Amino acid sequence: MTTKIFTEEKTAFFIPPKNWVILNPKIYTNYIRVIFAKNEKAICRPTMILSTQETALSLDDYTFEAKKEHEIDPNITYKILGPLDLINGKAILSEVTKTVNAIDYKILQLILIKDCIAYVLTAASKKEDVIDNYKIFTDCFKTFELIDDLFSKVTIKSKKNLLVNKYKSLIASSKKLDEKQNTKNLVSFEKYIDKNYQNEGKYFTMLVVEKALKEIKDLKK
Repeated sequence: MTTKIFTEEKTAFFIPPKNWVILNPKIYTNYIRVIFAKNEKAICRPTMILSTQETALSLDDYTFEAKKEHEIDPNITYKILGPLDLINGKAILSEVTKTVNAIDYKILQLILIKDCIAYVLTAASKKEDVIDNYKIFTDCFKTFELIDDLFSKVTIKSKKNLLVNKYKSLIASSKKLDEKQNTKNLVSFEKYIDKNYQNEGKYFTMLVVEKALKEIKDLKK
């Protein structure tokens, strides 16, 4: 597939498995938006990865190309399971079986294409654990959506308005502050969201902080 790095305008949002943790963004490639992992000490713990790519292919063609690329490796089989209806349209669900260092893995992969962007949500676990994780993975996939207003995920109006006002204040004050002070304010803002918006989850916090950081950087250009 011919691809290039692309930052989408819409926000890709989903509800990850309960109590899973976000892995350090420093390990991400340019295509990866977030990686979640089960909060346990096992070496081969289950993971869920969201990545995006710009593409001119249709959903069917993109999935076919993904299958073809995966199966270059003789230790990988890629089975297209069929469509899954999401809020933003039809996605395709596939199952990947692979062996790495004598360990067998089962992977579920969801692909949605919208406005020439492929959104790929990949959930992996050891084959022996797939029965325990299959429903967890598919339930997460069904929550996937593309949203224009990130703050719309806060369903209590008063809490939403409070967060929006704090966000706007953070951005406005950033214009006259140096990088060190802005970083300090972002950390404080992140802690505030973590404490007061726990129902929205860690991923929501991460997305709001990323949005703020991008806006602050754009103002400094």
